Amino acid sequence: MRSRSLHRRFQWAVVGVAGVMAILVAVILYLSARSHYLENSEASARAIAAAVQQTMAVGVYARDELLLKELVDGLARHPAVARVGVRDAAGVTMATNSNPEAEPAAVGRSATAAPTFESPLMSPFRYEGRIGDLQVWLDYQRLTSEAGRQAALVVAAITVLLVGVLGVFSMLARRMLSRPMHQLAAELATIAPGTSRRVSIDPRHAVDEVGIVTTAVNRLLEMQQGALERERAMREEISGLEARYRGIFDSTSAGIFILSAAGRLLHANPAFERLLNLQAGQVAAAHAEDFISAFFLRPAQLQELIDEACSSLEPESADLELIRPDGTKLWVHCMVSCMERSESSEQRVEGVLYDITRRKNEESAAQHRAEHDALTGLKSRAYIETLLGQHVDDATLSQDLGDVTLMFIDLDGFKSVNDRWGHAAGDAVLVEAARRLRTLFQRNGDVVGRLGGDELVVVIMGVDALHPSVSALARELIDSFEQPFVLPNEESAQVGASVGVASYPRHATSVETLIHAADAAMYAVKQAGKGGVAIAETRHARPDGQPSGPPDSAVPPASRAPWQRDALTGLMDRRHLLEQLASEQIQVAGGAGSAGVICVDIDQFKLLNVARGTQIGDDVLCETARRLKSVLRRGDTLARTGSDEFVVVLRMEGRTDADIRALTEGVAAKLLRSLAAPFHLGPESFHIQASAGISLIHADTRDGLDALREAQLALRRSKTQGGNHPVFFEHNMLAGFHERLALEQDLRAAIGSDQLFLHVQPQHDAHRRLTGGEALLRWRHPSRGMVPPDQFIALAEASGLIIELGAWVLRTGCGILFDLHREDPSLTLAVNISPAQFKHPGFVDEVRHALETSGARASGLILEITEGLLITDVNHAAERLAELVELGVRFSIDDFGTGFSSLSYLRQLPLYEIKIDRSFITGLPDDTASVGIVCSILSMGSHLGLHVVAEGVETQEQSDFLHANHCPSQQGWLHGRPLPADSFVENVRAARPRMAPSAGDMVAPGGVPRIAG
Repeated sequence: MRSRSLHRRFQWAVVGVAGVMAILVAVILYLSARSHYLENSEASARAIAAAVQQTMAVGVYARDELLLKELVDGLARHPAVARVGVRDAAGVTMATNSNPEAEPAAVGRSATAAPTFESPLMSPFRYEGRIGDLQVWLDYQRLTSEAGRQAALVVAAITVLLVGVLGVFSMLARRMLSRPMHQLAAELATIAPGTSRRVSIDPRHAVDEVGIVTTAVNRLLEMQQGALERERAMREEISGLEARYRGIFDSTSAGIFILSAAGRLLHANPAFERLLNLQAGQVAAAHAEDFISAFFLRPAQLQELIDEACSSLEPESADLELIRPDGTKLWVHCMVSCMERSESSEQRVEGVLYDITRRKNEESAAQHRAEHDALTGLKSRAYIETLLGQHVDDATLSQDLGDVTLMFIDLDGFKSVNDRWGHAAGDAVLVEAARRLRTLFQRNGDVVGRLGGDELVVVIMGVDALHPSVSALARELIDSFEQPFVLPNEESAQVGASVGVASYPRHATSVETLIHAADAAMYAVKQAGKGGVAIAETRHARPDGQPSGPPDSAVPPASRAPWQRDALTGLMDRRHLLEQLASEQIQVAGGAGSAGVICVDIDQFKLLNVARGTQIGDDVLCETARRLKSVLRRGDTLARTGSDEFVVVLRMEGRTDADIRALTEGVAAKLLRSLAAPFHLGPESFHIQASAGISLIHADTRDGLDALREAQLALRRSKTQGGNHPVFFEHNMLAGFHERLALEQDLRAAIGSDQLFLHVQPQHDAHRRLTGGEALLRWRHPSRGMVPPDQFIALAEASGLIIELGAWVLRTGCGILFDLHREDPSLTLAVNISPAQFKHPGFVDEVRHALETSGARASGLILEITEGLLITDVNHAAERLAELVELGVRFSIDDFGTGFSSLSYLRQLPLYEIKIDRSFITGLPDDTASVGIVCSILSMGSHLGLHVVAEGVETQEQSDFLHANHCPSQQGWLHGRPLPADSFVENVRAARPRMAPSAGDMVAPGGVPRIAG
């Protein structure tokens, strides 16, 4: 590139500016010098005229012409004067002369022109005043010419000086600035990009502008070198990635294609060509422009998928059908995504195809099996119910009550065939009956199905049951069955048909009532003698045999809308979930990857509903659904299957079981963490806790329902372990599950029966006197015998039965207390209260009701609670204790010392008693640690004014130690084993004889007899 010298440009700029300034200065100097010269010349002429003025006045006074002539001649020789004249007072010229050096033209002009200036001549001797005038004409032409010459000399001198200064300035600029810059440019031009060579800095310019520019250039060279090195590394990495991508692109089993925004094929990998049975490169060569229409059976589906992916900017997938050039078809799972090339902002579409033809065929076969009866090939019961349900649902939504007629057919004499010739003969009859029905009903809208056994149905769309054609078809059907049925053993059997007919909406408002109405009509035929047809009554009966009310009120919403979602949360309902699980199981069995099932349940949700109301409970469920949904992907399934139970189904293609297990467990943990944040519902703010169980649908899973049961079983294990963490299903859980479930069902049935009863273990004071007892629950199972309390109490707490069971124990215990008080009013009875029972909102009313109905004194009832209950929620516990203490009830801390003992809550809460746990009593009197703990508890109880009971006293040594250390009360086998309630009361009666009770004492308030005999 040709250089444009900065120095030269600078020179021209300086010269231009200097030239303009020089012209302005020259003009000003010229005018100024000229004016100055003219003024000086005129002043000089005036000065000379003034000098000879007095002498001329003498000459005029004396009229001395010779003197005047000499003076005029002398003055006329002045360079500025053109002519001089003297005249007297009368105006007569006495002397005149012109400058001999003046131009004649100037002299001629002065002869006619007025003088330049006149000086009056005054009399020198007398005061006669003015005697004449001195007239002077200046030669302005000569003065102007001379003034221009003088000004031009000044301008020329200044111009020469300015040119010299500019020359020196230009030379210095070239030497100090231009030359170093040229040297810098020349050296920089020799440096190759990306090398380590740098521009040298002259020491003379180390700290000036040239040095600063050179330093900046070197820094730019370093940055350029670093950028080039990074670019080289990036290009190498990109090349490696492209090679690996190309390897993956070419070797993967999935078919991959890349399209332009206009739908033109840009690339297709070999796997895609193998899917279509084409040779390498044949796709791109022959079908680059019409790719979509050439290979996709329904091009609009792929285009719609592409549009969705481009609008959502997320991958979208669907199952599509391809067609090969030879006309064969195959199913693929197609996932497309839109991407932009950064360098051109051009949008491209990438598609990945997986061959799922085998899976689709298996799904189709499985669907066919699900929709068809295996024996007869007719439609199955599930298909018939779904078909009718969809019709009812569509009619309800569109307000177009389209007719549908159902014929319910029962084979007369079928049981006799089965009994006489066996099931093979019965199967042959059913197959032949199906053939005859298919022959008779051949319209597109007719569907023939088998509900089970010998019950067959025909669905006729668009026809009411009262239409004449229906009765005619029914008679033809009955007539066709009059022909004998040939059995496998070549014998013949006579089988008839009884037909019941009903239609929607004339006879029913739901699928269930439609089937029931047709069945009832068929049964009427059976009762009338078989082999006939009957049409249902317009006001159909309910399945329980009672007349129905208004049709709409008799039908639950679920039956009218089989695909209805959960009304509260909008999630998938249980029925839809079960179908989804069945579909997942079919896909997994067909070779797809395993699927994860997560069951999430809110802990203590029932208590939340009772304590805060169902509206808050509903809000919690809706917020829970929202939070769970926010964690899941778009393709995951979320359903609500129960009051507070949610189920998640995770679909994961192309992963190992180990990866799926880890991923599912991670998702479950995220779901639980999403529920850990506070729930802000209006003015309310609180926390909830949830549990989660996990299972997998894998190739060995029998059906989706099994996977759901396994997840629910794992959920129960999570709850028993404290909840708030996910638990994976393990097969050993099944070992105890059925036993536990059976035991739970037996316990539920035992509550309120004589299988459950209370024993009472006595308590004695330091003087061996009976002070009361503790009520202990026992269960005598009809077949299991005595079930240990540690088994069924824990089961009751885990299953929620503890509330009902605890209420029964409390009522029964108050009845025992009433009987004890009839013998000795000072006796007390301790009843254990579970944490769930204590926290139940209705617990205070429950205690009040038990005391009132039994007639027992509240002061004799001691409720035993655990330390953990107090520590977890001290404020709520204090309020609850205060309410019950107002009733007169007293409280005891059971198993004291095994929890989080704290003097603060012992001082703050209205407690009456603490019970030393048996684990500390066992070591007495030899174990030093036990001795220290027991003595400390006794001392603390004494100082706090609390009654202390030692549990588990079994030896005399233990009792003596406790007595020596002033333990108020003892309980244990040494003082008496637990006894049945009536035996305990009888022992009290025998030990404390008293007068016979009055009739009023024998019956508790409310007329409830007492346990004592």
